[in-house]
Amino acid sequence: MFGSVPEGSESNEAEHRGKSSQEASEKTRQLTEKNVEDEFCQSPSISQSSSTSVLRAMRTGCTQMAYKFQYYHRYSTSIYILLISATFNILMTSQMNNCSIHTASTKFILTGLTDNHDLEIILFLVFLILYIFAVLGNVGIIVTIQLGANLQTPMYFFVSQLAMLDLFYTSIITPNTLANFTRSIKSMSISGCATQLLLFGGSATTESYLLAAMAYDRLVAIRQPLLYVTIMSNAVCRFLVVASYFAGFLNSLIHISFVFSLKYWKDNVIDHFYCDIPPLFRLTCSDTFLNKIVILLFGGLTSVICLSTILYSYLNILLTILRINSAIGRRKALSTCTSHLACVTIFFSTLMITYLRPPSENLQMNDKLISVFYTIVIPTINPIIYSLRNTDVKTTARKILNKYKLFWIELCSDHG
Repeated sequence: MFGSVPEGSESNEAEHRGKSSQEASEKTRQLTEKNVEDEFCQSPSISQSSSTSVLRAMRTGCTQMAYKFQYYHRYSTSIYILLISATFNILMTSQMNNCSIHTASTKFILTGLTDNHDLEIILFLVFLILYIFAVLGNVGIIVTIQLGANLQTPMYFFVSQLAMLDLFYTSIITPNTLANFTRSIKSMSISGCATQLLLFGGSATTESYLLAAMAYDRLVAIRQPLLYVTIMSNAVCRFLVVASYFAGFLNSLIHISFVFSLKYWKDNVIDHFYCDIPPLFRLTCSDTFLNKIVILLFGGLTSVICLSTILYSYLNILLTILRINSAIGRRKALSTCTSHLACVTIFFSTLMITYLRPPSENLQMNDKLISVFYTIVIPTINPIIYSLRNTDVKTTARKILNKYKLFWIELCSDHG
């Protein structure tokens, strides 16, 4: 049998084991506190017996935590700013109605005058006939004035320049419109749109100044007939024409630069049969307030200068005619002004209705019809007005036609 262990030794051994575990746990707790303190204060050389070192370490740790707090505070503020700006951009993008979707587009789509194919065929024939008459009429006026020896006066010089300008600006719009009548998709590049807008706008504004110069020419002819050729010399006439072109195309260039500085387009479909400023404004969702101010400012300035010159000229013409004693003299003086006055009335009324009235969504079709009138109808009827109402032009044209008619008859008889 094994020897028995005394009861007293067992109790002493258990008590000794309990003290050992308590001492181990106390050492573990002290080591843990020391590690925590070292980590918090980041000073591994701190001695537990030195209370001054502990306080200094605590102060250093608190200072470092304050710096860390400021750093994280700044970082979180930046995050908040980024979140706010991102939210603002999202809201602005939703309010822009997907404006940037067509920013990279290189083409505009023209709706034309109608979607009906049968009506497009009829309009094609009408536009073609009008354009042929416009070309023949204006070329006929230019040739007649150049070949007529009795038409080498300042008045007919301006008439030939007007005919050349009408031929130029109707050729900017009408051929492309005729081609679009035969196309299912009526597209135009952005550069082509800008070029068409520059040339057409410049030509239309130039005609405004040219009509004002013609009014001044009529004033000098009626008020000072003896000095007419001296005052309206070739140099003065050419200067007035060049100045009209310069002012017209400078005005158009300013408008083009403002229109195509718009950054966002909500669509690329132009509700018109050619590129024009009001339909382009309806495409953009950028702020067009400045552009409209520019149009009103420069368009209004052009209208004021030209119309005031015309009104001043005709007021003085009227006063001069009233002083003429002979009824035949009054009638002859008035006959030289009626053609010009008719052209001025038709041209400026359609131009101001189109550009100087408030825009309206309900009048877009009316805008198209008015545009048809001054892009193709006015260049067609201007030669008719100046030829039918002018005896000198009709007589000279008849002589030229008879001369060439005899030439062709003789040429055919020689070959026959």
